[in-house]
Amino acid sequence: MKHPLKRLLRLRLLVEESSRLELESQAALAAKIDLERQREARMAREGRALAVASICEERSTADQTAQRSAGWGAAESASQREEKLGTLAQAVERRVVESREDFLERRKERRQVENVLEAAGERARYEQERRVQRELDDWFGMKQSREGRSTGKS
Repeated sequence: MKHPLKRLLRLRLLVEESSRLELESQAALAAKIDLERQREARMAREGRALAVASICEERSTADQTAQRSAGWGAAESASQREEKLGTLAQAVERRVVESREDFLERRKERRQVENVLEAAGERARYEQERRVQRELDDWFGMKQSREGRSTGKS
């Protein structure tokens, strides 16, 4: 039967690994949201720049006016999506922080079990060395006592 602390260590390793995977998943989601947010911000800037550029032109045709309206509308919708993504990014960032704290707590718990196991192993090795030394001392003591009796009889 395995030592109970070894089973506990195995469980701690599995929980830590699960926690690490959750952290990586949350971090990847946060990075993906951030990239999407940056893309939306760039689209909003470009749409506004096109609308402003078309406003600055001297001759304004109906086609340019329609482009201006479409560009401005696209910029505004991109800006709204960016704002929503910002809110989502904050929520995901909080989850990343929570996942990181959870992962670090699980790592600490695993290390504590490892330290207890190492200490138990050291104690067992020390006791084994003491037992072997005691057996050697007993053997030599018995040998000297046998030699003393055999020389005393002769």
